[in-house]
Amino acid sequence: MRRVFTDRRAWAFGAAALGLALGSMWFVGVRRAPARIARLIESRLPVTAEIDDADIGLGAVTLDGVRLRDENGTLSVQIDTVHAEASLLSALWKGARAVRAVRAETVQVSVDLSQADTDASLRQLLSTLAPPGSAKPSSSADAGAGRTYVVSDMVLEVRDAHGPLVRMSDLELRKEGNHVTGSVAKSLVGDAGGDHARVGPVRGELVRSDGSWALETLAVEQGSVRWLGTAVEGDEPLALRLREAARVVIEARNSRNVPDADPAPQDPAPQDAPVGDSIPDRRAFLSRLSPNGTVTVSDLDVESRTPGGHVERVEDLTFALKGLGEGWFRMRTTGRTSNSGEVNVDLKLQPMQARAEGNVTIRGVSLALLAPLVPEVPLYNPEEGVVTAELALEADQTGEIHLDGVVALRNASLFSERLAPNPIESLSASVRGKGVWYPAERRLGIEEAQLRTGAARVLVEGELERTHEHYRVDLTARMPPTPCNDVISAIPKDVFGPLAGFSWKGTWGGMGHLVVDSRDLDATELSMRVRDLCEFVRAPRWVRVERFQEPFRHTVVEPDETTFQMVTGPETENWVPFEEVSPFLVEAVLSHEDARFYDHGGFAPWAIRDALVRNLKEGRYVVGASTISMQLAKNLYLKREKTIARKVQEVILTWWLENALNKDEILELYVNVIEYGPAIYGLRNGAAYYFGRTPDALSPAEAAFLACILPSPKRYHVSYERDALTRGMRGKMTRLLEHMSNRERIGPEALDYGLAEIDAFDFRQAGEPLPLARALPPLGVAVEAPEDPDPFEALFVAP
Repeated sequence: MRRVFTDRRAWAFGAAALGLALGSMWFVGVRRAPARIARLIESRLPVTAEIDDADIGLGAVTLDGVRLRDENGTLSVQIDTVHAEASLLSALWKGARAVRAVRAETVQVSVDLSQADTDASLRQLLSTLAPPGSAKPSSSADAGAGRTYVVSDMVLEVRDAHGPLVRMSDLELRKEGNHVTGSVAKSLVGDAGGDHARVGPVRGELVRSDGSWALETLAVEQGSVRWLGTAVEGDEPLALRLREAARVVIEARNSRNVPDADPAPQDPAPQDAPVGDSIPDRRAFLSRLSPNGTVTVSDLDVESRTPGGHVERVEDLTFALKGLGEGWFRMRTTGRTSNSGEVNVDLKLQPMQARAEGNVTIRGVSLALLAPLVPEVPLYNPEEGVVTAELALEADQTGEIHLDGVVALRNASLFSERLAPNPIESLSASVRGKGVWYPAERRLGIEEAQLRTGAARVLVEGELERTHEHYRVDLTARMPPTPCNDVISAIPKDVFGPLAGFSWKGTWGGMGHLVVDSRDLDATELSMRVRDLCEFVRAPRWVRVERFQEPFRHTVVEPDETTFQMVTGPETENWVPFEEVSPFLVEAVLSHEDARFYDHGGFAPWAIRDALVRNLKEGRYVVGASTISMQLAKNLYLKREKTIARKVQEVILTWWLENALNKDEILELYVNVIEYGPAIYGLRNGAAYYFGRTPDALSPAEAAFLACILPSPKRYHVSYERDALTRGMRGKMTRLLEHMSNRERIGPEALDYGLAEIDAFDFRQAGEPLPLARALPPLGVAVEAPEDPDPFEALFVAP
């Protein structure tokens, strides 16, 4: 039989059949390629991926319409075209290593930091890009030298909860081997209608050496910054927004415990550096600058517009940073302000050794230009204040920067509801001193510093330390003997308020020492000594105590703004002379409110120290340190507002009361005007309301009850409403009586009597008959007439 095929024809037919099969597979593969590549991306990154089309050739792959988005919506990436150059056959054997070049065109990247789970999304993304323990390239060749990456026509947008935060347009990036170049045509930080910064064009270059990337050049050719202050109510200051965005990214980066992907080489830390600390922080900008790198900013204008429409500017601000070799850099900044101020910085820096030397000079710069950098400070009319500073830095040895200079503030104003109901204006002060900054420990040693305001000055020495884990304060402050009127004049008039009618003669001096360490708050130390030789020469008529020696009208503004008034004072029906007050009540009030009342001159440093520790532990204001004298000053003279100005006025008025009255007179006035319940003021009314008794007939337990309700009499009124002690009040009264016994304020017989009363405690409700008279136990301790201390010599007494 004739042969149907010759050998040549057989091979041709086979080749055609194989070509048809491969072509069919290729056609099917191209159709499925977008989905398969998307699945590959999703297996590598925590995102969902979509690809519109893929063109697979023998020498390149082109993807069109690439969209990436994380599950939370924090990150969104859209790319019109991605072109990867690689031989198809080589890719089958080498995988991604076969790629010679990647080019992405028309890229839109959006980051939304306002999403609920932004932190988690960023941690997951960063962990995927640089997983813990990932190996670093040992050489530039291992890092993919020779491969080219190009990103063109890119737009980057970042949003936070307040709106657009950063927008960069026309961003171009190119990596060839060990070089990366980039440029941004325009950048906008913030909202163009509010606080913002415009920068551009910007050019930069990165160079890889020994496995690490370093910044070779960065040039900002022009820019403008505009701060609008609080012109738009409700807007968050741009500085705070940027700080919060940086915090979110840094915490996400740190929380994944990933070492820096490309750390700059570092010299060993000094032997005296704490374990775990590095010098400098590897994230520091200067540690990323190449030895001969340069950073320049030119033609930068900074404008600040206050709410009142006032404009301040820094014009033609320049900044230059240049590597000098051997780890040293020179930084220079110059600028002139519209109010004839001057900014001049000339420093040599060696960040790897934490060294710096040179000078910083700021002369007559308006606070309106600095206010946005410290948004936490409630500056008021900042255009009226100016700051001047001259600081010299020296670095004789590694890890220590010696500081010597002066900072002066003139005509500043503050306004905050926490400070005072009205603006505090015309503040002027200066600080001159010397110290040493230890960067590795984040510790400032103050060798000597003088704070001066007006004619008064305070000398300070000690240490301040603040790390990410703890803070520590160890300061000693001393005021040399100073004329009393100069001391008081150091307090702003707007804080002193209605007390401006006071005047003194004599001198005042003092010393205080404070040690606080967050690692052991219970070890906090606070001591104060005062040499007070002041004498009151004149006092405002409304604070004079003579009016309390006859009937007077006591007015109280309740928290709900209602007003309570009563007539009290000697020989009125509401008044109780001190000698007619039950001794149990006196001892109970002193034990509960101010045990050292007769020993101090109005202020108790030990109580201040205990309150400070408690508040620091809680992280908020929980308790105060008011003495009975301070509480009386509030009740007699001040409103219920909680401001620093009110606290200063309370101190002055307490000082006045301690000078104008003796201790028994202060205590007598105190028990006669304080609150004991809803619309119940004065001891006589309190004793009658709760027990139907006169103040001299109060028993140990009844006295303990009245003392225990004093912090919040309306709150503890619930026991009377129930006609029975609550469990909490029962415990408080028991502990108070036992404490009084332990401190020998009452004897054993009075203690047993009082504890038995608590078990069968009885209130007199309205309409019930008056209780019968009874025989009370003796106080049980010898009553000694207390020695009236000199209120000026013993203004502060150690516990």
